[in-house]
Amino acid sequence: MKHLYLIVLSLILLVSLAACASSEPATDTVEEVASAQSEVVTTPESDSTPVVIEEAPVTEEAVVIEEAPEVTASEPTLDEQFSFIYGYLLVDGLKEQQLPIDPIPFVQGSDDFFNGLDAAYSDTQINDAFTEYQKFVSEEISEEAFAAVTDLGVSAKEIFSYGYGHVVQFNLQSQGVIVDIESFNDGMSSSYGELPLQYTEQEIDQIFEAYIEKLNAQYAQAVEGMAQENLAEAEAFLAENGTKEGVITTESGLQYTVVREGDGAQPTAEDTVLVDYQITFLDGSIGDNSYARGEPTEFPIAQLIPGFIEGLPLMKEGAQYRFFLHPSLAYGEAGNQNIGPNTLLIFDVELHEVL
Repeated sequence: MKHLYLIVLSLILLVSLAACASSEPATDTVEEVASAQSEVVTTPESDSTPVVIEEAPVTEEAVVIEEAPEVTASEPTLDEQFSFIYGYLLVDGLKEQQLPIDPIPFVQGSDDFFNGLDAAYSDTQINDAFTEYQKFVSEEISEEAFAAVTDLGVSAKEIFSYGYGHVVQFNLQSQGVIVDIESFNDGMSSSYGELPLQYTEQEIDQIFEAYIEKLNAQYAQAVEGMAQENLAEAEAFLAENGTKEGVITTESGLQYTVVREGDGAQPTAEDTVLVDYQITFLDGSIGDNSYARGEPTEFPIAQLIPGFIEGLPLMKEGAQYRFFLHPSLAYGEAGNQNIGPNTLLIFDVELHEVL
């Protein structure tokens, strides 16, 4: 039986090779192989008893096919859900306002700002396009004129749409919202394509509430980290500063130097004073200051931060002091809109008059 299998395989191989080598059929070769096959499977003529060739039994092994795990699409994350819905609702709002936005440059402007790429147009070109938009809104120019191609090879409408995309991402990131850009674009595309939003109002409210909670938690964590870093920097600075000649440190930790002594009236914590002042931060940048406004400011001392409540009564009219305020004597861990948490403040103060 083994010889039979070999001959059949040889026949197939030779026929294939012959077909590849020549267009003429390889008749002789095939006949020879067939003859050889006949010789192998028959007995000599002297033996009249035919030989029975039995095929070997074929044992089939059972093939076990394991069931493949069900493939399902992963659930979108909170960021992806929020970004998709925000993009969808944003475009819905633009359509309701009938803003003349071209989708392609609008999305491109959003993408470029998100990815930190240079704008495709200059600030002047974008501002000019916004000016043309205002003319269109006030009907000084027609929609056709607004959409007409300019010398730049694009229309004011296209540049306006691109710039509007920039503005959208700028506003989002200014509020600490970093969208999932792919989901955001998918949402905008779905709205432009008039596809229904697959979320109920209740689901949208839940997703937005969860996202806001997440932002608040991230903000609190960032503030805590900044507060710790600022406090360490402030205390390191004050420790070194307190050793310098001319620096006076009070029991509360308030440090100050006398730039110029005065000889007038000395206020109490209940008085109102007229002062010029300037705030300087540890990095040398300047904060709020009256000198920039060109006139001194009146302050009821009792309503000021602890460092001022303690420091101003040390001065007399005509004096100029420099105060170094530990965060606990300034705006503390909370800070304010312009001053970070646990920020050390350097105040230069001139006391002009006790009112």
